[in-house]
Amino acid sequence: MKIAITGPTGHIGRQIVKNLQDAGGHELVLLARKPEKLNEERARGAIVIQGDLEDANYIKRATVHVDSLFWMIPPKFDEDAFDAYVRKLAENAAYAIRTNKIRRIVFLSSIGAHLNSGCGPVSSLHDAELILRRAAWNLTILRPAYFMENFMMSLESMSELGALYLPISGSTSFPMIATKDIAEAAAKALSDTTWGGLRITPLHGPRDYTFEEAARIIGEAIGRSVQFVQVPPDETHAFLVNNGASENMADLFLEMYNAIETGHMKDEMPRGPKTTTPTTLEEFAKEFIVPALKQQHAVNE
Repeated sequence: MKIAITGPTGHIGRQIVKNLQDAGGHELVLLARKPEKLNEERARGAIVIQGDLEDANYIKRATVHVDSLFWMIPPKFDEDAFDAYVRKLAENAAYAIRTNKIRRIVFLSSIGAHLNSGCGPVSSLHDAELILRRAAWNLTILRPAYFMENFMMSLESMSELGALYLPISGSTSFPMIATKDIAEAAAKALSDTTWGGLRITPLHGPRDYTFEEAARIIGEAIGRSVQFVQVPPDETHAFLVNNGASENMADLFLEMYNAIETGHMKDEMPRGPKTTTPTTLEEFAKEFIVPALKQQHAVNE
């Protein structure tokens, strides 16, 4: 089977590639802006085609004779019009799907994407889902929960200051998931020829965690106390902009955190055995956060 994968250098895409290469029997086409980051995957037989997903003709050329396509919208924190950016990329994918008659599409969406407003950047994925539903004959939409990898952005504050800073109350509870479990679901769907039509697949992680609980679990893993600290929205907005986010993206992230706290952003489908994934936050912290901190300390020494 010939499978095309976007975002192959990211947490999810790279693991999808690894899973499929380990399974064997597939021809993989990787759509990447920076092919030099994929030397290992190329050495194992993957075809890497360089280009930008904002170029519709590039996507069309790269997906000729492809049987399955993993499609994701790359983050773009400096984007001034995120909604328009997401719609454009979804339309580019739809163009390639129709032109090349790609049989099966697996789209990385998000929990809350069934809502068309009030969920920050996630609300844009609502429109992207609709665009792909009109283009694809067979479409699996993955709607994962809050990425455990998001905590990796706070490594320095947790290790140096013993604090996890977010613009949300620590008692807020939300489903959290490791991206390797998302990748496993995606790889399975991409390589399975038995499904058809539209499938919406929620991925809820092992259970819901409060953000205070997450700070405690991570602290236990790294060997120091980590306190959760709620940051005011205006301070968060200034921090995001000062670190490269556009005003639009800073506003959207604040809207998303507010939607999580108020309960507006939640899945339309309840948790069940099929939506629950195995990796716990305790396991994630030991497997990923602890090694990342060790590497960070080694670089700084």
